[in-house]
Amino acid sequence: MVSHQVNVTTTTTNTDVMASLNYLPFENKSVDVCLMAHVLDYSADPHWLLREADRVLVDDGWIILSSFNPISLLGIGKCTPIFTA
Repeated sequence: MVSHQVNVTTTTTNTDVMASLNYLPFENKSVDVCLMAHVLDYSADPHWLLREADRVLVDDGWIILSSFNPISLLGIGKCTPIFTA
């Protein structure tokens, strides 16, 4: 059970936070869960993103990572050369 709650806004229930991934607009140790869906695949510096997520996570917080399967058809296509006629 979450013992605290932080609201980004009080005007609506559907709120998005748009920010740079490199500098999240949250205080240190203020987030319980950080969901990173297909973010590391497209980052120039994925290690920095993980450090930034760690900065905002509370102690014993959770990082949930989602990524592409490297042995899927899409993943294998990235590893094989493309031949052109």
